[in-house]
Amino acid sequence: MALFALALTSCSKGTISTVVENPVVTTPVNRDVSGATLYAQECTKCHGFEPREKYTAEQWKRIVPDMARKAGIDANQEAIILKYVLEAAKP
Repeated sequence: MALFALALTSCSKGTISTVVENPVVTTPVNRDVSGATLYAQECTKCHGFEPREKYTAEQWKRIVPDMARKAGIDANQEAIILKYVLEAAKP
């Protein structure tokens, strides 16, 4: 590596270019989002709002994982959404 740097500097005409990388800035993910918020934000992106009482618990247990996969929702958010819809599922 030192030889490469020496070769580069010997070929230049007295100027050395410096590459400055931009730091990667990440936004922390808020894992404490409520089920209601996630349901409203994620589930209504592709279709209208479905009342939680519209489906039984067994139906929601099939619907949520399928929709989460299609929407790219991570496992943590999927679990939060599922818990939220099951609280009001039709008997």
